[in-house]
Amino acid sequence: MTKRKCSIISEIEKLEASLKTWHHKVEVLEGNLKSRYMSVEEREKLEKELADVKSILSRNQAELQTLHKENSKTFAFAVLIMFFAFLGYGIYVMLTNTASR
Repeated sequence: MTKRKCSIISEIEKLEASLKTWHHKVEVLEGNLKSRYMSVEEREKLEKELADVKSILSRNQAELQTLHKENSKTFAFAVLIMFFAFLGYGIYVMLTNTASR
């Protein structure tokens, strides 16, 4: 099977949705750690899960920054292509315009 390439925008949207989910999970875990009375084992388990979620969250944020940089490069390339297209059209019009001669 071939792996389908997604656009950068769709990858950014997926990653942002994932980040919202992870942020919510961090809030829930922190709330549970603050408000609940629990045994030492349960507290350690929740703290370990919170640390794991925070590491995943930081990794995803770094990946999101990379995708934003890649998206800005793609945008700059598209603008450059449009500039040269209009420049070429302008030169073509100037060279072929015989009505004003």
